[in-house]
Amino acid sequence: MGEQSPKVLRSTKMEEIIFAGSCLQRPLGMAEVRLTLDNSRGFLPLDFLEVEISRRFFRSGEGEYILNGQRCRLKDIQRLLIPLGLGRYSMNFVAQGHLEQLLKVPP
Repeated sequence: MGEQSPKVLRSTKMEEIIFAGSCLQRPLGMAEVRLTLDNSRGFLPLDFLEVEISRRFFRSGEGEYILNGQRCRLKDIQRLLIPLGLGRYSMNFVAQGHLEQLLKVPP
């Protein structure tokens, strides 16, 4: 979600992650990814039962991060996720197709 390198995203430039269109659909002006976390057990220090983290990247090269509908910095999101072991320098490898299964397992 916070990746800045196009190579890691299997692209040569960041604009390539935005849908370029097809014969039936016109190109889009931005790409967006959203991650919704269940916070009913209070793992995150926020007064929300669900926490939604979004990233938008525009064809112009600009981008933005959104936390529960409010624009914020990548640094703010990174600090929020550190207690979960999902910080900037942590690495987590998950086999393809197993992410949904991992997210449904109760702690």
